Amino acid sequence: MTSTERPDAAGHGVLAVDLGGTRLRVAVFDDAGEMRAHTVAPTPPDDPGALTEARRAAIAASPVTPDGAVVGIAGPLSYAEGLSLKMPNLPRWEGHISARGLADATRLPVVLANDADLAALGEHRFGAGRGVDDMVYVTVSTGIGAGVTQAGAGVFDYDPAALTLDQIKAISIRLRAGSLGPGNADGVSSQAVGTALLLGLVARERTGVAQEMLTSMLCSTAYANSADMIRYEGKKPAPAPDPLLYGLGARYRLYQTSDSWLFLACPQESEWPGLCSAVAQAAGGAVDLAGDPRFADAELRRQSDAALAETLERLIKTKPAQEWERIFQQHDIACTEIGQGAVSQFIMKDPAMAENGFLTEVDHPVFGPHPRMAPVSRLSRTPGVARPGVALGQNTEAVLKEFGYSDEAIEKLEAAKVIRRAS
Repeated sequence: MTSTERPDAAGHGVLAVDLGGTRLRVAVFDDAGEMRAHTVAPTPPDDPGALTEARRAAIAASPVTPDGAVVGIAGPLSYAEGLSLKMPNLPRWEGHISARGLADATRLPVVLANDADLAALGEHRFGAGRGVDDMVYVTVSTGIGAGVTQAGAGVFDYDPAALTLDQIKAISIRLRAGSLGPGNADGVSSQAVGTALLLGLVARERTGVAQEMLTSMLCSTAYANSADMIRYEGKKPAPAPDPLLYGLGARYRLYQTSDSWLFLACPQESEWPGLCSAVAQAAGGAVDLAGDPRFADAELRRQSDAALAETLERLIKTKPAQEWERIFQQHDIACTEIGQGAVSQFIMKDPAMAENGFLTEVDHPVFGPHPRMAPVSRLSRTPGVARPGVALGQNTEAVLKEFGYSDEAIEKLEAAKVIRRAS
């Protein structure tokens, strides 16, 4: 060990581990967030047992007794399973690091998290990111990583001196969700482009003056997220999801069923009686939301939202998702079972996509018949047409003829290898 520090204070705290590609750092912090002992040593590339030795040395060097542990590692991991998926800096450690294994070894509750996510949390709480809503943290060490604080203002509404392991886990999940956002502006852009074109057509019809319509992906995304992009004095905070990103409140969020997951969407006060009736029916009268004094009016329901979510969580876990769909729809309450697997698989294989006309079949010149998404908007005078992707050079001749090129000119361009036509 290259360094060890031990003060004389006693108490309880947390064990913190930074498993780096070149250095293994272990520290013990007390309840006030002060480091009470730490050890630093080179990280052996082929000896996972070194973590046990470093942990024992740090605990032995400190009179502060850890109540839990947080372990930061490089590379992707499953937060739900507490399992490292790949360790690019320490490939021979792969398969040896998991929250459960570390908990068994330390006899402490353990949170396993990405080291860049934890560093971003630390900077946001105690360093350069204090006082800002959105922040990107980039670390350049043995590898390059990043943590992003962008999943909502409520993520960090905790007392830094009293963070529990559950809160640290919730924060880590949100950081990872924010940093793994799809970042694909195509869907947003298509909405904005379509809206801009329609507005231009309306303006032309009303004024008789046509105009050029111009937008961009960045501009479209800014408009779509204008609630977050624009700031002004007196602006009310936008609704933020809960720490685990289940939803915006008890009546607009994800719930686990006995076999799957369900999204419940009844945030309007006009929908409250229907929700009460559906819950009473499903529970056989054992759960009476309408008669519960905690939910007697809109303000009390807002104040007791967490209690309502807990009540619904317990009940919804008792039945499968499709049965809940049937019960809620009888009372005009919107809900839907969550599709399993990747979004692309759902789009191409779920029966609901074909039943609603969202899929069609096309015949590709190379791949043959295959399904693809159909036009979602259906216009009476100009119906959308779904075609297969084009092969290289398939439309070259048609495009050149639109520009006035003759057959002879096109042949000369092809002979000179300026263009290529599909065979």
